[in-house]
Amino acid sequence: MSANLQIVNKLFQILKTDFAGKDLIAPEKLSEDAAAELADSLDKATSPLAAWQTLEHFCLSLSHAPIHIVPSLTNKDVPAFSRGIRLRRADDTLVVQPGTYDSRFPLGSRVLQMSRKSIPDILAEEPVLFDPAYPNHEDWETYTKLAHGITVSQASPRPVHLLFKRFPLEDIPAAPKNSFEEVSEGAVAIRFTDLSDPVSLLVILEEHKEEIASADYLILDLRKASEGFEEIFFPFLAYCFDEDVSPAKLWTADSYQFNYTEANEAQLKETYLSMMAECTEEALALVPRLLADLKAKKGKGMLPETDDCAPDWDEPIESKHFKGQVLILTDYTTRGCIENCVAMAKKADRVTVLGRPTFGDKGWYNPTTQVLCPDYSVEYPAGVSEAFLQGDYSALGGVKPDIEFPYDPMIAETYEFFLDAFKKEKSIE
Repeated sequence: MSANLQIVNKLFQILKTDFAGKDLIAPEKLSEDAAAELADSLDKATSPLAAWQTLEHFCLSLSHAPIHIVPSLTNKDVPAFSRGIRLRRADDTLVVQPGTYDSRFPLGSRVLQMSRKSIPDILAEEPVLFDPAYPNHEDWETYTKLAHGITVSQASPRPVHLLFKRFPLEDIPAAPKNSFEEVSEGAVAIRFTDLSDPVSLLVILEEHKEEIASADYLILDLRKASEGFEEIFFPFLAYCFDEDVSPAKLWTADSYQFNYTEANEAQLKETYLSMMAECTEEALALVPRLLADLKAKKGKGMLPETDDCAPDWDEPIESKHFKGQVLILTDYTTRGCIENCVAMAKKADRVTVLGRPTFGDKGWYNPTTQVLCPDYSVEYPAGVSEAFLQGDYSALGGVKPDIEFPYDPMIAETYEFFLDAFKKEKSIE
C-alpha cells in the first residue's frame, strides 16, 4: 500500500467514524474506489502544495462542514499561508476588497477568472463550496488557496493573468485597531476590527461615554468583526436594552449531537483540562461533573446535547438607559461568536441591524484534530446541529438584517449612507 493511500484511508476512516456529519456524506464519496482515486491524484501531485490543495479541496467538497487539512508546524513545504487578497462577488466577477495587502491588486479591481476558469464556471463546478442558497457563505479567501493564478481587469486595455503569491501568516498585517468616530452631529460610531483586543473596546466606552450618552444614534460597526467570544460584546448590550438584562435570557440554545467516539472524547477531555486554568470558580466547580459525564458517554457515538451558555451569563448587565437608536452594521464578514451577539442585540426595541446577513457559522460544534501523517492533520467538527441532521441548513444563512442592502461595488457604504437609509426607512426627517 502506498504512503498516500495510507493517508487517504486514515482520513476516510476518521470521516466515517469520528466526524459528526458522517451520515450526511454520500457513501460513494468515501468508498474504496474514491480512496484509490484520491491517492492516485496525490501520487501525481507536482509539488507538496499541490498535494495539500488536492486533499483540502476534497474535504471542502464533501459537505457544508468546515473540514480542513492542517499542515503541521514542522511542514516547511506548506506552511500556513494567505494569498493576500480579499474578494467579494458581484454577479459574474469578483471585486478586490479592503484588507488586500498584495499590492498587485488595486482596490476595486475586477477578477474575471481563477485558474483560467470563469467565476460562473467555478460556481457551477463547486455547488457545495458555493451553494447558491447561501451567498453569504461564499469564502473566496479559502478558495484562492486552491487556485494557482488569477485574471484581473485593471487599468490596462487587456485583462492581466497573475500567479498567486504565498504570504506566511506571520507576515500578514495586523488588524486595524478598534476605533471611535463622530459621524455627524448626534451620531457616533464604534468600529470593531480587532476582537483579539477587547480591552481597547472598553477604553473606547470609557473615554467617549459622554459623547455616546448624548448621541441620537450609536452605530456599532461589526462588518469586519470575526471570531472572538461573546463576552466582548456584553458591555455594548447595556446600550441596547432599557432594563438590566441577563445574557443568559437572550441566548437561544441550539440542540445538537456530539459524536462520542474514543478519539473525540480524548480531545474533549483535554480541552476541559486545559480550560481549568482560565475558569471562574463557579465554572471550575463544574469540571469534575463534566469529566465524569464524558467518561460515561465514551464510545457511545452520537448523543444529544444542548449548546448552553456559560454559567456566569446569568449575571445581569446594568442598562445605560441610552435614549438614542442603536444601529448595528453587519456583512458576510461578520463571523463567529459575534454573530450570536447580533442575534441577542436584535431582541432590543431600539436596535436595528443594517447591511447583509452574517456569515452563518452556527451549526457545527467542537472542532477536533487528528494526525494523518507527520506533515498533515485533519480538523473536523465532532458536533453537529440537530437541524443539519434533519436536512435544515437555514443556519448557514446567518443572522438576517432588519434593513438589507444587496452588495453594489459602485455604492460607498459610509456611515452617512446607513444613517440616511435608516431615517428613510423610519420616515425620520
